Amino acid sequence: MRDKTGASAVIEFIEGEVKIYDQAGDIMTNSPPFDWQLKHASFYDSLKADSQGPNESFRKVVYEYDEIYKTSNVIGEANLMGIPGDFTPASRFARARVMLNNFPAPSSRQVALYQASTLIDSLGVPALNGASPTLWSSIKDLDESIYYEKNIAFFQGDKTLYALPITGGYTAIDLKSIDFVVPNPTYVLIKIEPTDPKEVKEILPADKLKI
Repeated sequence: MRDKTGASAVIEFIEGEVKIYDQAGDIMTNSPPFDWQLKHASFYDSLKADSQGPNESFRKVVYEYDEIYKTSNVIGEANLMGIPGDFTPASRFARARVMLNNFPAPSSRQVALYQASTLIDSLGVPALNGASPTLWSSIKDLDESIYYEKNIAFFQGDKTLYALPITGGYTAIDLKSIDFVVPNPTYVLIKIEPTDPKEVKEILPADKLKI
């Protein structure tokens, strides 16, 4: 949860216990638990794009670090060698943290939205064998109450992937123009009633349904 003042919180249910993290920062992914994610991501805090020289810690673990560093045209990019590149939640959490640590303060709202979109693009999971791809992404402008959403793909009835046109961008939904208090009359008239148990013929699991 997050509001326009910058206050945030993460709520987790771990083995029947509720854990609440106040002032939880700007990042959240899936498991492992949030406190583990913070400890793991802190390992990469020394990666700074504006460093004056190689990172001695990652120099020891990145293959051919010195060769890559000395041949890099843009040292700011080379200074981030070692940033996790896989698609596990833990690595995406750490990657987002490194990027946020290295973004300059946005000079405008438009620049902030640009930074958010580039960060989200770097965290998307492609449709790899055995992977669960990213289907949609969103950006929430809490200051202006505008919600941006972008659908990327969806699963069809036979579980194959239907990719949407790559030319599609974000759609802006101005939350200020929506009345969340008084429902639309159309929805007021809709009544949802459970099916009479006597009329239920059979209950099928989802994997048995034919769409």
